[in-house]
Amino acid sequence: IIFGAFPLNLLPLVAVGNFFLFCGDEVISAFRQGRAVNRAMRARTVQFRAAAAAEPPRAEEKKYRHKCAVCGRTDADYPDLEFRYCSRCAGYHCFCQDHINNHIHFTE
Repeated sequence: IIFGAFPLNLLPLVAVGNFFLFCGDEVISAFRQGRAVNRAMRARTVQFRAAAAAEPPRAEEKKYRHKCAVCGRTDADYPDLEFRYCSRCAGYHCFCQDHINNHIHFTE
């Protein structure tokens, strides 16, 4: 554009002008929507960080596989305890070896 002859140095400007004449509205609206989305995402990120900082830290929960429906003992707390599921209860309810034979059956 700078070093070309006078009529030839205007051709790139005409091409760019033609592009903005027909596609300028879409380019500008996409640019504005992108900026609006970025602002909204930044605001949500800030809100998430504030909410995460305000939440009290949770105590580490023990992972267990079986938990007695009567007494609440778990296989993590009592690794030598055996757990069974009752076939007469509605749903899947786990019981320890002390309560599998003498518990009230769940109907619902």
